Amino acid sequence: MSHSLGIAIESLVAILLMLTIGYCMLLNKRLKRLKADEHSLKAVIAELITATEIAERAIGGRTVAAVEEATRGRRRGVSAAVQDRDRRAARVRAGGCGPQNLHRQGGRRGGAGVLRAQKV
Repeated sequence: MSHSLGIAIESLVAILLMLTIGYCMLLNKRLKRLKADEHSLKAVIAELITATEIAERAIGGRTVAAVEEATRGRRRGVSAAVQDRDRRAARVRAGGCGPQNLHRQGGRRGGAGVLRAQKV
């Protein structure tokens, strides 16, 4: 009996060892695939970083252009407002649009109204 029990235990150990070797071979294949994927993934990441840097530079350039355009627009707006103010002041000084020629016009909603020049 003891001889057959020893053989059974040895057989069980041999089966477990074969299963372990098979599982190690399977893990080895998976690790090789993972290493291959890692190299391709590193290449993809490098391309993504390059594309991101290019996009950031492009966005930065467009932001600078938009700020310059807005600044130019504000300068034009300020200068146009100053010119309008100067024209109104000149008309008032000339007497064409003085306080005696202004009257109040009420808004549609019954507001206080706005001063408008009367045509003479």
